[in-house]
Amino acid sequence: MARNPAGHAVLALALGVLAYAPAMAADLVVITDRGEFLQFSDADPRITVRRDVQGSGLPLVGIDVRPADGRLYGLDRGGGIHVIDSGTAVATFRARLSVDLAPAAHYVVDFDPVDDRLRIVGAGGQNLSADVETGAAVVHAAAPPGITAGAHATPGAGEAQPRFFVFDRARDTYGRLDPVADGVLRPVVQAPGIAPDAADIGQDGGRPKGWSVINNILHFFDVETGAASAVQAIGTGATGRAGRIIDIAVLP
Repeated sequence: MARNPAGHAVLALALGVLAYAPAMAADLVVITDRGEFLQFSDADPRITVRRDVQGSGLPLVGIDVRPADGRLYGLDRGGGIHVIDSGTAVATFRARLSVDLAPAAHYVVDFDPVDDRLRIVGAGGQNLSADVETGAAVVHAAAPPGITAGAHATPGAGEAQPRFFVFDRARDTYGRLDPVADGVLRPVVQAPGIAPDAADIGQDGGRPKGWSVINNILHFFDVETGAASAVQAIGTGATGRAGRIIDIAVLP
């Protein structure tokens, strides 16, 4: 479902724009639907280092940092899992999914920090968890088919399992998949315009913090409520050449 800037403005008013300043600047990377890799700081996302992804063969559909080793991983359209050097954007093949990756307009690709499995949720509803060392994938119950972005929040005090937050464009919903293996969406908030193309969750001063991308504009979002505030366009003056940003990852 297409969104326009006015719709995002309505969303910001509906949810309450956050005056959220990071305690420390974070280093981020994004990939685009044209195979480009952009690295930048959220202190000024206009300044980017831009490279073409090399070595993956097929275009990447998602990226994330693996908590177990601190390295950046990427998933390509054919189900190939790669380790990516964030300094050079060179991808090294690691394994291939043991099941076919279903075609979809969007994919959520994010590591579960507890069980060290790569969660893959396609916008068509495919719901997988995969061992990135072997490619062995478990097929779980279908997720809602409108999910466009999402990420795990590291468990806090008293929490045994991470929470997996997602944005469902079809339902205009921000919520959690819980249980993830059952594909059950538990809404946190419903409001028109919640439709980022990419999202990731990291830590800021010991608290979970979200970064998302809407129409190539970087946003901060509150993990508990989904409330978003725009930062700036990523790579102002050159994003048009880069194409549409499809995933984002917070570097260690």
